[in-house]
Amino acid sequence: MLTASLTLYDRYFLLQLIDTPEGNLVTMRLLRDLQSKVGYSGEELEAHIKTANGQTSFGANPAKELQFAPAEVTFIQERLRPLAENGSIQRGHLALFDAFLPDGA
Repeated sequence: MLTASLTLYDRYFLLQLIDTPEGNLVTMRLLRDLQSKVGYSGEELEAHIKTANGQTSFGANPAKELQFAPAEVTFIQERLRPLAENGSIQRGHLALFDAFLPDGA
């Protein structure tokens, strides 16, 4: 198990990263479970996240300790690696690299 402390902002980028429209049954179940784990509660949405004119903004940005199973870590790493290889890492991805691929590989 990997434990990561992710802020709302980090989780927003993680949700975008793992969004996969199709896959085999195992992948789609893993994705469903990950989205449920990483997604925002109603209280978090109401208290900290605002959307206006298609733009999302975060008020307070509290961190949440989340535990990830080995298969979930691998799934996330497989989506981070191409960003590094293609030079398309965004600032919002840095905390995800720190948590899931600390050596950058």
